[in-house]
Amino acid sequence: MLGVRGVVDHLNRLVAEQLLALTGLVAVHRGTPMVARTLTQHAAPTTFGAKAAGWLDGVVDAAERLAAVATPAQFGGAVGTRAAATELVALRTEAPDAADVSERLARGAAATLGLAVRPPWHTTRTPVTAAADALVCCTDSWGRIASDVVTLARPEIGELGEPAGENRGGSSSMPHKRNPVLSILIRRAALSAPQLAATLHTAAALAHDERPDGAWHAEWDTLRILARRTVVAGSQCGELLSGLTVHASRMAENLAATDVLGEQRAIAELAGRPPSPDYLGAVDRLIDHSLDRARLTLPRLVATADGDQSHSVR
Repeated sequence: MLGVRGVVDHLNRLVAEQLLALTGLVAVHRGTPMVARTLTQHAAPTTFGAKAAGWLDGVVDAAERLAAVATPAQFGGAVGTRAAATELVALRTEAPDAADVSERLARGAAATLGLAVRPPWHTTRTPVTAAADALVCCTDSWGRIASDVVTLARPEIGELGEPAGENRGGSSSMPHKRNPVLSILIRRAALSAPQLAATLHTAAALAHDERPDGAWHAEWDTLRILARRTVVAGSQCGELLSGLTVHASRMAENLAATDVLGEQRAIAELAGRPPSPDYLGAVDRLIDHSLDRARLTLPRLVATADGDQSHSVR
């Protein structure tokens, strides 16, 4: 649980950086027109600010899931009854209520470690699965961003570009290539994380008796791998967002290449009125909602990061 707490603290700092980068992208490009795509094909017009606002919503969702992660201490003794501590108190002290003293000992130890207080949870593995689900929510949101970047960075689309890095993305056989390495690595983490979480859920479901044989042991390496990959992907996503290149002129060219206003004309014909000057609907209002939500989340993340500088990622 100390390790999980360290990971969550670190991810809070990464997510705060991502929110700052994304709010900047949304603000700058809220009016940058581009074509939306559905089922891989050109659809109605949108703006890059609206697309980035969708990314922003996903990262705020991840921040909320991280905020809900509890890291409780586990002081239950061999079978979750605190029998050893209670017996020691009963035999070595004059305390009238040995069970109360053993509970206070557990509470004090949890407070010393900075962990939450909870009754023994030997075979109730919710703290582990809840942490895993929060990590997967993070990789889901970053994978969605990376998937968009991979698509829009294709040479034939050319609307986005990854930040350049020394010796990054090159090809020994095709010198003209610059592969979107950051997005590819983020997608790798996003594709593999759900299966790791599934292992943890399976272990929780099969945690029988008062200490399971195998299911408990399966958690150890699985949770470490999931946490490590999430931290790495979070760092990569922060680098991707902070250095993302937006080719607005290319977005305008692609938008102009296809007639995407058929729906608008059909509505105007039904209404018996000329169509509106644009077909962006409530996009500005929706962008504002996304920005407001991020601005409400950022102070908590910054405060958490400032208060947890002493925690380390184990």
